[in-house]
Amino acid sequence: MLENEIRPLNTKLDARIASLKDLSRLISRIDDFIESNCPACESNNKNHKFIKNGLSYSSCVKCDTFFMDPRPSEDILEWFYKDSENYKYWNEHIFPQTDIVRKKKIFTPRVDKLIHYLDKYNITSNSLLEIGCAFGTFLELVINTGKFDRVTGVEPTPGLAATCRSKGIEVIEDTVENIILEKKEKYSVVANFEVLEHLGNPTSFIKKCRSFLKPDGILIFTCP
Repeated sequence: MLENEIRPLNTKLDARIASLKDLSRLISRIDDFIESNCPACESNNKNHKFIKNGLSYSSCVKCDTFFMDPRPSEDILEWFYKDSENYKYWNEHIFPQTDIVRKKKIFTPRVDKLIHYLDKYNITSNSLLEIGCAFGTFLELVINTGKFDRVTGVEPTPGLAATCRSKGIEVIEDTVENIILEKKEKYSVVANFEVLEHLGNPTSFIKKCRSFLKPDGILIFTCP
């Protein structure tokens, strides 16, 4: 797979402009950013590295993880995702233009891997929750397998959530931190793809995902 297949050259300039608009929005809230421990090992032993595009970065002395510090709080991130120019551009231009190749080269292999894990670990595959479902491509393919009675996505960005609903996908339009599920609402599978590396506290996120699972469920996630 070539990068231009999923990020076409004719979209790069406008996508960059959208990203810079988002950067400007973040910097406008920089006085409200919070000091960060290492998101990987939670150590507070860190060295400042540099400032890039107005944002500061540190490196963990203990495990070498590189991270933004200080960083946006959960409240700022919720505000950011709800009106992101970058996500809006991807939803309206890049995802539609590359949907076919993404299905073939990214998401069909993921669905195949999902089915493999269900068989390997003998998971009763009656319900699935994807956190950060974006354009809904993975969930479309999951629904088409016919293996799940209930398929749901979590997507805090309004435009992307609306796109998923237009495809007939059930969507929780909120951040993970705000979601609480009753026992009867929990899922056999909780999946997320390229989400973990965006988080200030991955451990807390994984614990939250675990709270969405049935006792014999499975959590599936990927990172770049």
